[in-house]
Amino acid sequence: MDFESENKNGSEDEAFECVSEDENEASAIDNDTESHISDNANEPENENEVYMVMGDADSTEYKFMPYKKPKRKISLLLAIYLIIISMITAACFSVLGTVFVIDRMGGNTLGLSSEGWEKLKWGFATIDELYYQDVDEQKIVDGALMGLSYALDEYSTYMPVEVVDEFMEEVNAEDYCGVGMYIYADIERECVVVSSTLPNSPAEKGGIKTDDIIKAVDGKAIKADVDKASSLLMGERGTEVVITVIKADSGNTEEVKVTREEIQRDIISAKMLKDNIGYIEMDSFGSETYNHFVNEFEKLKNKGMKKLIIDLRDNPGGYLSSATAIAEIFLDDNDLIISTKDNKGNVTEYRASSDGADMDVAVLCNDGSASASEILAVALKDNGKAVVVGTKTYGKGVTQAMIPYDDGSMFKVTDTRYYTPKGVCIDKIGVEPDVKVEDDKESEKDEQLEAAIEVMSEK
Repeated sequence: MDFESENKNGSEDEAFECVSEDENEASAIDNDTESHISDNANEPENENEVYMVMGDADSTEYKFMPYKKPKRKISLLLAIYLIIISMITAACFSVLGTVFVIDRMGGNTLGLSSEGWEKLKWGFATIDELYYQDVDEQKIVDGALMGLSYALDEYSTYMPVEVVDEFMEEVNAEDYCGVGMYIYADIERECVVVSSTLPNSPAEKGGIKTDDIIKAVDGKAIKADVDKASSLLMGERGTEVVITVIKADSGNTEEVKVTREEIQRDIISAKMLKDNIGYIEMDSFGSETYNHFVNEFEKLKNKGMKKLIIDLRDNPGGYLSSATAIAEIFLDDNDLIISTKDNKGNVTEYRASSDGADMDVAVLCNDGSASASEILAVALKDNGKAVVVGTKTYGKGVTQAMIPYDDGSMFKVTDTRYYTPKGVCIDKIGVEPDVKVEDDKESEKDEQLEAAIEVMSEK
């Protein structure tokens, strides 16, 4: 806070000025000050009234407050000064004691610089000692961990206990209560975008469309946090949720109120197309996706399938293990599926353990195909086992580890980059299709699927 004194006519006096009732006392206290005052040509009508400029350090707003000049002896000012110094000293020793306790409890286990660690300790100590009311320790810890995750990347996140169950339910469940749409994080624009909505879902009924931006859910800002958005969108059946969206077609911001319903999604759907071409669509890679895929794959083979189209469009990914297991169905023994590298340079390779099916395969992808979808697509492409049809994929070339805590909360942290069989990291780059086909959203035709069928028919 800045302080300075000023007389009514605007001329400046010394910032800290002692004025006595007796001019001789003033002279005895400070001859320089007396000389300065006597030289002032414009004294205020009331010599005891000045204006103090008061301003907050974080504000450009200033207030001009009437202020009475003190008339007390210097000895009283000195006494007050000593009292203030004593109070500050006591507070500092108290905060130092808190910092000492923090240091003894944990020490620098994060590999931070000494300056960074000291600043972190002082932050906790400041809250503990000076915050004006009691704080919820769990909220402080959760907030600190969330802050740590937000400083990393768009995929790392800390999930409190109440969020973990909903997150795991969404990943693994075939049915859930929500609004029925797929979303992904747009890295460059720092927002969450709708990749598609399920037919007859609350999202579709509410007018939410592909490429709409989810700005907030129930008034809570989303930015690029997909996990936060998913958690807020899910809830009990019959409850309402307000979704703030920026419309892709107009740029207008709208609030859409929808009622959550039980969403039945087909993680795996399959059918036979013409020319003995099988078709399997996957909308995510959950814990049971591999088993469902094998079941549908065997059914199609029993129906006479000779070729296969795997549809990964708008599939945001999921478990790495599901993607590598499905890739093994088509690869030869020892074919490289993917390799990962951590921050210590440790490389882990995932390879096929046996010869797979000898079958022509096409993989459908678009910009909503991410993570595990990209791993499966590029593993088959680079090993010459599939043709990729559609548009360039999303470009998520990193993996996350799920670190559970004893209280049920979880830290999802990006732990490795992954590399394709040809040694390329596709992060923020994506997988380029072998046959590029744009999808006309205004058309009822599925141009990409038709192109894939044509490619398979020619083989």
